[in-house]
Amino acid sequence: MNARNLLNLALLIIVGLLVAVVVFEPGKEPPPEPVKLTSLDENAVSRIQITRKDKDTIELEKRDGHWQMRAPFELPASDYKVESVLKLLQTESAAQYDMARRDPARFGLAPPAVSVRFDDRQIDFGDTEPLQHQRYARIGQTLHLIPDYYYYQLAGSSTDYLDHGLFPAEAKITRLELPGLTLQLKDGKWQAQPPAEGYSADAFTALFDEWRHARAIELRPLKDTAQAKGKPVRVFLRDRQQPVEYRLQQTDDELLLHRPDKQITYVLPADKADTLLRLQKKAQTDKSEATPESEPESEQEPKPAPADA
Repeated sequence: MNARNLLNLALLIIVGLLVAVVVFEPGKEPPPEPVKLTSLDENAVSRIQITRKDKDTIELEKRDGHWQMRAPFELPASDYKVESVLKLLQTESAAQYDMARRDPARFGLAPPAVSVRFDDRQIDFGDTEPLQHQRYARIGQTLHLIPDYYYYQLAGSSTDYLDHGLFPAEAKITRLELPGLTLQLKDGKWQAQPPAEGYSADAFTALFDEWRHARAIELRPLKDTAQAKGKPVRVFLRDRQQPVEYRLQQTDDELLLHRPDKQITYVLPADKADTLLRLQKKAQTDKSEATPESEPESEQEPKPAPADA
């Protein structure tokens, strides 16, 4: 091997060594693992309590794989909303401090503005630190710095945690009593009072399904049930003796369904009145007593409706 080849080989070796140094960085300590706020498994949590200063306390409980609100309303909760709160358990802590010799008032923790308890693990929220605007969160005697958005999520309205559907997803509607129309499917035949002449079975099915899938754009606390004025609406669910009762009120912009027994008002767009209160698509021939080609979605796969629907 001549001198030139030896020089090229030496240069190649040197380049390889330099690349290895850049890539592997020998002697450099690997970055530490990020510190999680807790070690709790979010799937194992079954109870959540959110306490807010000058606001109502929210109590949530997991039943049969779904979240229910126990207070301040007894209604199905939004699984999506609750799961977003559970992400707090595994959020990264940017810094940790020992609170043993620190004054809680200095961090806005005497008392905390918001506290959330996951089963038996409590997290208290204080002020934000001035530099990075992260939120102080205390667990036991450890103070953490975490992203600020969890605080605002927990401090929001209690109605934000409710499912906006009028009924649980598995509920089966068997009878509708609307202003000027009562409709049910009995012994495989549609029955309407007063008789709905000239409508197909599809029209009846569509009306049932409109109610089953209806979702509010907003929920409002109904603090004074005496103000729940309007026309009565009763919805009967399979395996439930008592109907769900609403008071229906219409304005130029909204369709309001007051539910006094749960102290809540479901707010829907005004244009939903047409599809929720009237039959659609009148048929060419009278099919009001015809056997439907298929049972409505509300009559398939019977399951018991939750008691607090």
